[in-house]
Amino acid sequence: MKKLILMGLISFPLVFAGCSTTEEGAVGGALGGAGLGALIGHATGGDAGKGALIGAAAGGLVGAAVGSENEHKAEAGHGSSGGERVYQVGPSGNQIDVSGFPPGSVVRDPYTNETFVVQ
Repeated sequence: MKKLILMGLISFPLVFAGCSTTEEGAVGGALGGAGLGALIGHATGGDAGKGALIGAAAGGLVGAAVGSENEHKAEAGHGSSGGERVYQVGPSGNQIDVSGFPPGSVVRDPYTNETFVVQ
């Protein structure tokens, strides 16, 4: 049993390699839901395996929904999420905050009043 737990802990980071935010949310939700479902099933005198299956299904669905929403927010915010700022050098040579502007948008440099395209 200890070997199985150790293998799971070692391989856990590999599960997320190359995943999108939606996939990461689904996998993380399923794993968390399975663990929580097993604990609840065992604590209530029920079948821990059945609780793990139900928890994994529910956690996977909720995790995918949350991950998808976060992915859409990041795309809409020019790759910024969680309040991160995105800067680009404007025609004046100064750093201009272009957070919230998608690539290809034309914005105005507040220092020179010249326009430039967000990269």
